[in-house]
Amino acid sequence: MFSASDDALPGLGRPNFEPAVLEIALRVARLPAGSLVLIDGASGTGKTTLASEIERVLSGVDVPLVIHMDDLYPGWDGLEQGIRNLHEWILTPRADGQPVTWQRYDWLSKRFDPGHSLDTSKTVIVEGCGALGLGAHTHADLSFWVSADDDVRRARALARDPAQDFASHWDQWDNQFTAYVEREAPGSHASIHVRCVG
Repeated sequence: MFSASDDALPGLGRPNFEPAVLEIALRVARLPAGSLVLIDGASGTGKTTLASEIERVLSGVDVPLVIHMDDLYPGWDGLEQGIRNLHEWILTPRADGQPVTWQRYDWLSKRFDPGHSLDTSKTVIVEGCGALGLGAHTHADLSFWVSADDDVRRARALARDPAQDFASHWDQWDNQFTAYVEREAPGSHASIHVRCVG
């Protein structure tokens, strides 16, 4: 799984969001520097595209740093561990005013690459499945839950990473995500619900 944008997928149009990206980006722009924004939702709902669109709209202003949950999962069975990594490496030290260093998972070599630092003086967006896990909303200044129809999100997710054969891992990943949603109801903790409508 990789954090590729899905705004130009073959056979699929650029996703549209409700509320519109401009409105969402303006909400992020109003936050003080050093804020934390979380974007969660199922695979293929447009979370990565939404984060990149926020970056694009705010370019030249105070562009937020983006961390992808895909970089924190230790492989296809790693949703829960990725959530724990988010807390251990980023959320907890950030909340304690400590330096933040984290590790990025290499999906090809199947190991973590350590030593990535985070400038906590800048606004940070964490996007991906599980971003709201384990009460992460309590650390956030703003949070989004992104949804889409199942057929739309599946088509986008599978078209995004064809070389990585997401299709063969779809049920494996979706079952983990479903269990996470049933256990934690993360959407109920989001500040704003966003709908991907195309």
